[in-house]
Amino acid sequence: MDEPESDNTPEDEADVRERMDGLAAKLVAQGLHSTVQVVRRECYIAATLHRPGHKNIDLVIDADGYTELRYWADLAASPEQTVSVILRALAAITGTELSQSERPPPT
Repeated sequence: MDEPESDNTPEDEADVRERMDGLAAKLVAQGLHSTVQVVRRECYIAATLHRPGHKNIDLVIDADGYTELRYWADLAASPEQTVSVILRALAAITGTELSQSERPPPT
């Protein structure tokens, strides 16, 4: 995966922590349990959406913007349903649906 291009100057640790604390607070305001963690001077957010009767949805957001979204797929769903959920999530993240030319060929 390509790293995003940025012309921003590096943030100092205090600025990074302030930005990450603000982001975590916004996630908490939306109902996610969020904490800012610092491991070996690297800052990241661990956030979880708890939904009664459902498995958790987890987010990990690094200080450099790398974000992981982890959820449990419904094992009773058909492959088409599962792919549909994934494509909708990708469309929400990218702001656009994948065009036919961007989709890998079926295997």
